[in-house]
Amino acid sequence: MKLDAKQTRRLLLAGTVPFPKPFPSSGRISIERVRLVYSRSVAKKEWFVVVQEQGKGTLTRFILRVGVAAIFFPGIWVRRARGRRVFKFSRRHAVHNFERGEWFLGPEINISAIRARLRRPRLKLDRRNNPVRGVVFVHNQQPVMTVAETVQIAGSIDPSRRGHYPGGYGCDCCDSGCDCCCPGYGCDCCEGCDCCGGGYGCDCCEGCDCCGGCDCCNSGWDSND
Repeated sequence: MKLDAKQTRRLLLAGTVPFPKPFPSSGRISIERVRLVYSRSVAKKEWFVVVQEQGKGTLTRFILRVGVAAIFFPGIWVRRARGRRVFKFSRRHAVHNFERGEWFLGPEINISAIRARLRRPRLKLDRRNNPVRGVVFVHNQQPVMTVAETVQIAGSIDPSRRGHYPGGYGCDCCDSGCDCCCPGYGCDCCEGCDCCGGGYGCDCCEGCDCCGGCDCCNSGWDSND
């Protein structure tokens, strides 16, 4: 039995999630080596596919290459000097035809193979300031790390959500306060707890026994006393 290219593509794309969002937008793509530190004595470099997603800010998504099923590069083949054909990447921010471009599946997702097939030996695919745009298809259960870059005016930043509260406002389940705490008393992760959402004391969990006790409940504010 033999599967042709389209059949293989359909097989590998089953159960995948496309990036960037929303589909079918395209984003800048690079393939980079990232050093992962496992412990003080163990560190290893791994290949990541990096997708830059534009919106109100820039989202950069890091995906282990082994978790990527396919990459599609929209574009066309053009003739250069002496009749040589090279691939020209589309600059559009959305893909409307997934047959107009080049697919790279599974083991083909590496810098050397992409440069060779597209006839772009100097393509800076390992850097983020390259002209490469495309869509990455990721296996559904693979981890994706997202780094957000946003620009705001100073007065628009809510002080209650600027950072952690090391003084102990919030729930032990989220390490003594987090950005989701509002405004520092209790956490959205436990539905705000009645002690944090307008009352003092926890009707839902008798002083937050479910999460080891809210610091706001242990500091004299518990109405259940």
